[in-house]
Amino acid sequence: MNILQLRGEFSDNGPGTQTVTISTELRKRGHNIILASSGGYLTDRINKLGFKYYVIPSIAFKKRSMFNVIVSIIKLRKILISEKIDIVHTHNAATLMMSNIAAFLAFKKIKFYQSVRGIENRKGYGWRNWIYNIAKYNALFAVSNFTKSKIVGFGVSEKKIVVTYNGSDLSRFDINKKDVYKKEIRNEFNIPMNAFVIGIVGRQGGNKGHKDLIEAFYLLYKKYINLYIVLVGEGKQLESNIRLAKTLNVYDRCVFTGLRLDTEKIHASFDVFTLLSRKNFEMFPNVIVEAMTYKIPFVGTNTTGVPEAAKDGGGFICESHDLECISKKYELLINNANLRKEMGDKARKSVEDKFNINKVIDVIEDSYERL
Repeated sequence: MNILQLRGEFSDNGPGTQTVTISTELRKRGHNIILASSGGYLTDRINKLGFKYYVIPSIAFKKRSMFNVIVSIIKLRKILISEKIDIVHTHNAATLMMSNIAAFLAFKKIKFYQSVRGIENRKGYGWRNWIYNIAKYNALFAVSNFTKSKIVGFGVSEKKIVVTYNGSDLSRFDINKKDVYKKEIRNEFNIPMNAFVIGIVGRQGGNKGHKDLIEAFYLLYKKYINLYIVLVGEGKQLESNIRLAKTLNVYDRCVFTGLRLDTEKIHASFDVFTLLSRKNFEMFPNVIVEAMTYKIPFVGTNTTGVPEAAKDGGGFICESHDLECISKKYELLINNANLRKEMGDKARKSVEDKFNINKVIDVIEDSYERL
């Protein structure tokens, strides 16, 4: 099948990476995969992987206007015709609508699928979710059961929704290379090999919990002199988080890496992973699954689909901003190596059973053919 994988931009380690991973696995299975977006950080990686990749600058979220939407639809129409596309798999709602219109104008009968990785939770913007009652699609791929329940709440039939989760690429996050990657990253940032490291990966925009990690670290800093935290990601709050670490006098054991695209190496340097997202944010974070692949337990927050990742025992869940709970879970894992191993083993088993890219593609490929 000729499949167009379409999203607004490839500028993150989460949804963007998952799109590339899905595309790579589908290509291994014999499908002809074409990608299109406005560009982004992952463009070099996409090109190195050898995909045919169309860059449509006008389709970017920040450039959204009536004129640019029309331009994008015209360009998409040309791609649908020239590449003889059978399936369009979109990764955000706006591109689904634009490709719907492009297919209509191309007089082509095409199957449409949308991976729903986020919904509109902001007060006053909920009307945007009605796009799922307007757009044409064969199925929606919900990345968690929580996501499915929210979509059903918009009035979408359960028969049109398939839960796929996000999937880790076990060849990229190769557990046999974990120790090599760990040494490489710890040497890069001058972290002792015998240090205990809690790591977070995500954009520092105020939603992922970098600030909460620093404040929880402050509660443990003097008691555990071998404890470090690694904060991965850029964003508008990066500088304020650095200032907070300095104000609390914990900066000497805080490592701010900025944006990193080599998360397969970064995760290997952690003893515990954490993502402390605010309430009603996230759907099913890819970075948690990546950490679990390396048998790393996690501490997350009780929001959206995150508890589903901890269901089989691979992680602890606290309420958002509950620093007492968060710091106690960290301390429990610091002090109990057997518990870390037990939770790490359960985390890895969850990935092998549910959260790996082969399982995800089995579901997606079946839906392409059946729905």
